[in-house]
Amino acid sequence: MASTRELRRHIRSIRATRQVTKAMEMVSSSKMRRAITSTLATRPYAERALAVIADLNAASGEVTHPLLTSRPVKKVTLVTISSDRGLAGAYDSSITRAAAQFIQERQAEKQHVTLITLGRKSETALSHLGFTAEQSYPHSLSHPDPADTTPISSMLTGRFLNGETDEVYVVWTSFKSALKQETELRKLLPLRNDLPAVTPTHQTQFLYEPSPEVVLNYILPRLVDAQFYQFLQESLASEHAARRLAMNNASENASSIIDDLQLTYNGVRQSSITQEIAEITGGAAALEER
Repeated sequence: MASTRELRRHIRSIRATRQVTKAMEMVSSSKMRRAITSTLATRPYAERALAVIADLNAASGEVTHPLLTSRPVKKVTLVTISSDRGLAGAYDSSITRAAAQFIQERQAEKQHVTLITLGRKSETALSHLGFTAEQSYPHSLSHPDPADTTPISSMLTGRFLNGETDEVYVVWTSFKSALKQETELRKLLPLRNDLPAVTPTHQTQFLYEPSPEVVLNYILPRLVDAQFYQFLQESLASEHAARRLAMNNASENASSIIDDLQLTYNGVRQSSITQEIAEITGGAAALEER
């Protein structure tokens, strides 16, 4: 059994760890609130933009756009959005599992998969599984800016238009609440399969100038940018929420361990005191007998 000195040292160590996890929980809570505000502010725009594209596509008649056109799939690009740092529970491992499963399924169908990673965690984990990223980007931005994300989404659009890839998918984490985040696989390109259904009747009749075709050609690349930016916003809010929850659980576990160690310490100390009293009593009795 450990001595009282060792138990006191262990308790001090766990308390120091609890202070760190508590501080990290507070930092993650602050970052999470800011990220949630940004995510919820941009989510309606991303959702309504798809509806506008659907209306434009219907209004343009027979005119099609390359970003809306499907073709036989031989080459696929997969983008993963993870974190640069750990201590976020199952946040990164869920991304890795979803990406690995997707790659294995597409490779089984004899399709070539190009992997692009945002965040060092998914890059490292997937490389250990034998999947090497063609391009990788850090995801350490506390506040994603379109100026930083647009070059990436434009690169993906360019790969699709140039025929370097037939489909572009993104593995990301959708923010549901502070306690719930879901890993999702979404097709980014081509856009047609993701367009919402357009109702046959509209309360408002839209007029497009100079024409639906011109507006469609102008707005589609920007819609891809907006969708990709929203994926990053959602992922960042989910990351901070997952890290806050993980640090909260770690703090609670530390408190539980401290309580158990304190009980053990009290028992050892009580036994030690009882033994010392018994030795003193035994010594006094021996002196009296002499």
